[in-house]
Amino acid sequence: MKAAAVVILSLVSMVLLAPSANPAGRPPCLVSNERTKVHARSLQAVIDAAASGDTLIIKGTCFGTSDTQKDLTLQGVSTKQFGVATLDGGGASDPVLTAASYEGTSVVINDLTITHGGGRGLFIQGSATLTRTIVSDNGASGIDGDYSSVSVTDSTISGNGGSGIRGFRIVVRVSGSTVSGNERNGLGADFMIVRDSTVSGNGGVGVGVGVDGSLLVTNSTISDNRGSGVGLFEASLSLESSTITGNSTSGSGGGISGFHSSAYVADSTVADNTAALDGGGINTEDVTLINSTVSDNTAGGKGGGIHATYSVTLTDSTVSGNTASSSGGGIFLEPGGTAVLTGTNTFFNNIPEDCVGVPGC
Repeated sequence: MKAAAVVILSLVSMVLLAPSANPAGRPPCLVSNERTKVHARSLQAVIDAAASGDTLIIKGTCFGTSDTQKDLTLQGVSTKQFGVATLDGGGASDPVLTAASYEGTSVVINDLTITHGGGRGLFIQGSATLTRTIVSDNGASGIDGDYSSVSVTDSTISGNGGSGIRGFRIVVRVSGSTVSGNERNGLGADFMIVRDSTVSGNGGVGVGVGVDGSLLVTNSTISDNRGSGVGLFEASLSLESSTITGNSTSGSGGGISGFHSSAYVADSTVADNTAALDGGGINTEDVTLINSTVSDNTAGGKGGGIHATYSVTLTDSTVSGNTASSSGGGIFLEPGGTAVLTGTNTFFNNIPEDCVGVPGC
């Protein structure tokens, strides 16, 4: 019986440690549970054997898709022998990694690359915290979530076939990261904080926030997106010490577009954005500018720099070099709107005129 048990254990070990399919010729996947020391050539095998709260160490390239309903930490370890720690979906239609349950699953992902999913890179239902992680070149969105929170720090979300991050009833925090070159929007959420980050070159809106949501952007750049830099739908924006530049839209609001929304802009620049309709730089109901610059934006309709429906408040700000095809080269405030100018504001070189509907401009 003892000999038989040894044989069985040997066979199990051979199965677990058998080399996984490795079409790219990269070092094989090796995953180990930090607590139990169980290890295998399959991430899913180690997940299945793990308990909630465990930390799994990942080396090499793990091909295929994996899913968990357990709260886990996935720690990538890149070495000379194994190369960059990678989860490679191999083009499968399922997400490369799914962390979801009705109760909500919490996953922490450090120092990993998640790539080559035929669909989404990561699907989360619960919470996901990503640090020093790359989510790239997946066929659909890089990260997608339902009723979830996603925190991304010192990471890159790029080159995905859908949006960088999107979801339904999702809260997103991005810090020290880059979201670029995704085919659709860069970031989309109900509530979002973007700090010390760059959102650029995406195929749609750079950063979008939905109904009753809010967006805080600090020390960040939102640039060269093929949609509005920021899109708000019945939401509010606080833009602080940041730059929105080079974005373009076939609608209104090249830099900032808001429907039933408000924009608070402090110590920031909105420049060189283009809208086919109104508001080359900013188009929303209420706009507040403090110590900020709106310059060199272009609108195919009204308000080259700013188009506002209800109110414009400017303090120590500059509106210059903007162009509107219709009227209000610098600012167009709709009839009945309220304008408040305090401090020292500067208006110049706007075409066809500096302001419409703004007394004292």
